[in-house]
Amino acid sequence: MQQKRGKHKRGFTLIELLVVIAIIAILIALLLPAVQQAREAARRSTCKNNLKQLGIALHNYHDTHRVLPPGALMFDDGSGDPDPDLGNWGWNTFLLPFMDQAPLYNQLRPNGANFPATASGSLLQTVIPSLICPSDASGGINTYIGFTNNEDGVGFGKSNYPGISGSQGVDDDEWYVRSDDADERGIFNYNSSTRMRDITDGTSNTMASGERMWDGISIKDDDPGGSLSKGSVWAGRPYDGEKYATLLRTNDSDAFIPNGANQASASSRHVGGAQFLFCDGAVRFISENVNRETCKFLGNMSDGEVLGEF
Repeated sequence: MQQKRGKHKRGFTLIELLVVIAIIAILIALLLPAVQQAREAARRSTCKNNLKQLGIALHNYHDTHRVLPPGALMFDDGSGDPDPDLGNWGWNTFLLPFMDQAPLYNQLRPNGANFPATASGSLLQTVIPSLICPSDASGGINTYIGFTNNEDGVGFGKSNYPGISGSQGVDDDEWYVRSDDADERGIFNYNSSTRMRDITDGTSNTMASGERMWDGISIKDDDPGGSLSKGSVWAGRPYDGEKYATLLRTNDSDAFIPNGANQASASSRHVGGAQFLFCDGAVRFISENVNRETCKFLGNMSDGEVLGEF
C-alpha cells in the first residue's frame, strides 16, 4: 500500500519579511505627511469658520446697538481719563449674547464698574470653542493671563482672535492701546464706539481681528520666539494683568507681521502666515512675508490708504 506524502508548505524567508517591512515603512513615510497636511487643512478650515462666525456676531451686535463693541470698557477715575484699573472688560465679552453665550454674559454683567473679583474666576475660565484655533494645541485656558498676573495659578479662557486696534503706539505702563491719532486707529480701542460708517477706508480694506497663539511659555519681547508667548483671553484683563490681553496692534514693525517676533504680534500654527477677519465679514489668509506697510494700513480704518489687492 502506497503512503500519501503531505504537501510541503513554504513560509516567508527572513529576507522576504524584511523587504515587506521596508515597503510598509516607505508607504507610511510617504502617506504620513499627506495625512498631516489633510488634518492641518481641516483645522485651518475650522479656524476660518471660527473667524467667520465672529464676523457674524460683530455685525449682529452692530445691527442691534448701531455701534461695534468697545475694544476695552474702562471707567473715568474722576480725572476725565479712562482708568485702566476700572472696568477692563474686553470686546469679546460684549459679543457673548450673539455667540450663543447669553447665560455667561448675564452672569458676568460686563457693564458693571469693575472686573469681577477672584470669586468669579470660574466664569472667566469658561472655554469657548469658537474662539480657539484647533491648530493651537495648548488647551483652552491661558495659564499666564489671570488674576494679579496669575499669581494664584488661575488663568482665563483663551482666545486666539484678538481685536485689531490700529497702528498707534502702546502705552508702556498700561495694557490698552492709545487712540490719540484718529487716522491710525483700528476699530477697537478703549471705550471705542466705532460705527460701520466710520470705516472710511472700506470694510473690505480694514481688519477686525487676527490670530494670536498661546504657546504656554513667556518669552522676552526681543526674543525671536516672542510671538508665541503670552497669547490672548476673551474676557479682558484684571488689575495689574498683562497688556495686549484682547487687542492686536498693527505697527510698522515686527509687532504685526504674521508669525512675527514680538509678544503683541499676530501668530499662528498655520504654515506661512495667519488668518484675519475683515470688517465686511471676509476671512483672508495673509502671508508672513507680507509688506509691513500693507499690514499697517490694513489695521487702520480711516487713514486714506485703500489698498485694493494685496
